[in-house]
Amino acid sequence: MVCSAGIGKEQLLESIVSGKSGIGPIKRFDTAGCESHNAGVVDYLKLPFYDYDRDLCVNFAINAVEEALEDAGLDRKKIQSSKVALCLGIANSGIDSLEKLLQKGLNSNRSYSQYPAHRITDEIREYFGIGGPCFTFTSACTASSAAIGFSVDLVESGEYDIVVAGGSDALALAIYAGFQSLKSVSDSICSPYDKKIGLSLGEGAGILVIESESSATNRVKKPVCRLISSGSSLDAFHITSPDPTGDGVARSLISTMNSGSLNRSEVGYINTHGTGTQANDGAELRGLKKVFSIKNEFTIPVSSSKSYFGHTLGAAGAIELISSILCLRKNILPSTLNSEEIRLDCQNFNIVTRGIVKSNAKDFVTTNSAFGGHNTSILATIRDSKALNCFYELKKRVYIVGMARVSDSQGISVEHSWDIRNDNKPQIPFKLKNELPRLYKRRMSSINQFAIGSVFYALKDSDCCLSSIDPSKFGVYFSTSLGSSNVQQNYLKDLYSKGPKFIKCVQFPEMVLNSTLGQIAATFGFKGCGANLSDGGSESLKATWVALYDLQKGKINGAVVTSAEDESELSNKIYNSLSQSEQIEPIKVHNSSTSTILVNEAGLDDAQEVYAEILNFFSICLNDSNEPGELVQLVNERGEKLDFIITSCSKKSIKVKLNKFLINSFKDVQLISCDQNMKNNVVIPSHDCLNLAAYLVSNRENKFDKKFHTGMTISIGTNGTLTGCIVKKYTKIEAP
Repeated sequence: MVCSAGIGKEQLLESIVSGKSGIGPIKRFDTAGCESHNAGVVDYLKLPFYDYDRDLCVNFAINAVEEALEDAGLDRKKIQSSKVALCLGIANSGIDSLEKLLQKGLNSNRSYSQYPAHRITDEIREYFGIGGPCFTFTSACTASSAAIGFSVDLVESGEYDIVVAGGSDALALAIYAGFQSLKSVSDSICSPYDKKIGLSLGEGAGILVIESESSATNRVKKPVCRLISSGSSLDAFHITSPDPTGDGVARSLISTMNSGSLNRSEVGYINTHGTGTQANDGAELRGLKKVFSIKNEFTIPVSSSKSYFGHTLGAAGAIELISSILCLRKNILPSTLNSEEIRLDCQNFNIVTRGIVKSNAKDFVTTNSAFGGHNTSILATIRDSKALNCFYELKKRVYIVGMARVSDSQGISVEHSWDIRNDNKPQIPFKLKNELPRLYKRRMSSINQFAIGSVFYALKDSDCCLSSIDPSKFGVYFSTSLGSSNVQQNYLKDLYSKGPKFIKCVQFPEMVLNSTLGQIAATFGFKGCGANLSDGGSESLKATWVALYDLQKGKINGAVVTSAEDESELSNKIYNSLSQSEQIEPIKVHNSSTSTILVNEAGLDDAQEVYAEILNFFSICLNDSNEPGELVQLVNERGEKLDFIITSCSKKSIKVKLNKFLINSFKDVQLISCDQNMKNNVVIPSHDCLNLAAYLVSNRENKFDKKFHTGMTISIGTNGTLTGCIVKKYTKIEAP
């Protein structure tokens, strides 16, 4: 792990024991024009592995992965297996590289292609040769805890033996100035729960090796911690401020505890999000009290680790989980540093202050919250007897019941009939203000407008009655490659042309990619689980993959999966750069969004029409020299006879070879290329392909004059990774 309080876990533990904070004056970038000048900045020159041409976020992650693999006793050959996955949480994308490009007069070998968040994950996968799928979670300050939680799901599914999981983030002027504009930064070391208000920002990376019980036993490797369960929730309240009642935090914790094998009374320590801000601290403690208090008394020791290394944003969940594990294994609890007087709304809690305390606690919880009202929590134990329940039996069936697409060039399409008829009917460009004025808000970004529009029409298509939906059991899963690039572009322009004092605080939240997730939740009142993902073209399939697990486990009964992009000068520069560096098809970005409504058996209304049932997902790493032979094996293992395959491929070097392979390997299977059937290719066409596959197996109108039962959609993004989903015709199972 890497943070300002220590490079490596031993240095971090030493800082915690000695009460030493890594927060101090910022020297790496100029903070002139800011009201404060302190943060938990890493001395990158002390990193064992460092390459100037890599983004700082990548350098942090590489060092953390190296240490984690060594600690786990894993070599490069072992992790090149297709049974090893990578899940990384990132909040700020490659902001270090982007700043070096935008600052005048600074020479750099960086390119715009290093900015997208998924490129950070791609570089880590390529550097270590990780052989399985990679996932990039971009839910701001909950990104790494969301990545770790999903890693547990991957292992429990039995599909993967090992997941390298965690988060990484680098601090930059754009981020520091943004928090300054919100008037939330402390002028010294943060003091969570204290009368001294304000957060301290930080940076770094935390990585864990998460392994199944059987795999660890075969390697004769004793685990240092067992991850029992995780949960998430959405406040549906405000884009930057948490629900003051703490209900969102409480729902996340209840979901976590209900999924685990521990009683609430067994929890011996809670590592809180504890940022030090007026809005966060009291609300979080109120949420904890709703879940863990006994006879209105709260006695569990709690503390925030952020006074040691600052708020490391996308890496926060991972670094704080690691710090908790290190401390509990040493029979101590970390202190909340710099505390003098607990403020009124945080009193009557067992907050650890004024130095570490001895403890025999074994079972613990960590919590995190983020912009967009996104909450996550993890339940874990250092007891040997509390085993991770691998090969979790996934019981509930999951169905697609609604879909819609809106575009600035194609208008509104509730069903995907346009993909099949290939007609040339003119469409009126979608405008939320005109179509759905009651959902439109002043200054709403274009990406939010299109996302909200597609969600509305998908809900309408599914015949969902919002008044009958339990909002706490309905989740939101959002996927985007860049987020609101238009707002990001304007924000960065103001910052570098005028200075930190002149940036607009209303624009800063759009710098994080999950702001649209929060807008969807707040607009429709959805408060269930959530996730935000980015990728080089397959993010919508991966977001649906995450939703599938939550629905199968019954954490929620319904969900909307939405993908969206917007057009800007910045987005065009990024995709032009990717086109050159990654040998991908030229991409013309359009303002557009696609949504899909999913339900499980408990959420399915008898009157609803079902498009398709989702069977499963898979992912294969490809490159220019190999063929996806594993694809045939994966399909055969699932025992499904395919009627059609829909492909979406942006990698030029793979496209021709892929089509030839599919023709030779899947005879008598209808092959459909989205390049031929999608008249207006969006940035993330894989989502349209999934909806089209569901539409085809529903056997509604199509041009093929044949009945379809089972189909597969596969997407190959800019990184050459193949992600696939198999869907089949819905068949109602009669009750015995």
